[in-house]
Amino acid sequence: MDVTAANFEQAVLGSCVPVVVDFWAPWCGPCRTLGPLLEGLAAEANGAWTLAKVDIDQEQQLAAAFRVSSIPHVIAFAEGRPIDQFVGLKSEQELRAWLQQLGPDEADERLAEAAALESQSPAAAAIRYGLALDLRPGFPEATMGLARCAMRTGDYEEAATALADLEKRGPLPPDAAKLKAEIALHASGGGVDLAEARSASEAAPDDPNAQIALADALAASGEYESALQTALAVVERFPGEAREAGKAVMLRIFEALGADPLVGEYRRQLASALY
Repeated sequence: MDVTAANFEQAVLGSCVPVVVDFWAPWCGPCRTLGPLLEGLAAEANGAWTLAKVDIDQEQQLAAAFRVSSIPHVIAFAEGRPIDQFVGLKSEQELRAWLQQLGPDEADERLAEAAALESQSPAAAAIRYGLALDLRPGFPEATMGLARCAMRTGDYEEAATALADLEKRGPLPPDAAKLKAEIALHASGGGVDLAEARSASEAAPDDPNAQIALADALAASGEYESALQTALAVVERFPGEAREAGKAVMLRIFEALGADPLVGEYRRQLASALY
């Protein structure tokens, strides 16, 4: 809505929901970029907060009252008082993070419901993650939740596709990159029965392919240290492609484990074996 000095008190200070006030002007290039982003997010919020636009050329009194000297200048109001503000252009991702202080919306509620269901019922959680994405397209946390649910049910292709959609929007955050690595581990070894892989490895101790298959199966089963030991043995014993395959398994596990102490220990052993 367009706000003037005449209706500012009622529309902004008297609002029962948070209000984001965008001080702008038609001649301002960054304003013309930021405005549509804010309008889209306001529509997506579906009433959880509202957007008020103030043309500073027409409302110089309001601009002076809030010390607006550079635009775009955006101020968030809650319960009739300003709670935060920024000057300049922000990306959509930055705006979403900034707007979180206004409180949860329906998409956040569906996300919380899904997270509570995820470990007991991935299928039910996936439905709620999907609803959250319908309400907020591109919602990173909901996208990651869908990927986790797909992984829990063994649909690694669907899990990878969900993260690929997220990656199109920019570099993956660390937790999403870690999840991507976990999915890759499960996808590479999830189709191999661990008992069968052990038997094949024992029957052919000099076959690097059998040892790599065992390392993949161990990693897919969550036996990360055993998987690292097995892959490291391949790196140490075999040259060429087998060595590179063993190294690749270890690197996938490192990425999936993140800051786990095993990573530092086995990185040193891998470096020693390679160099």
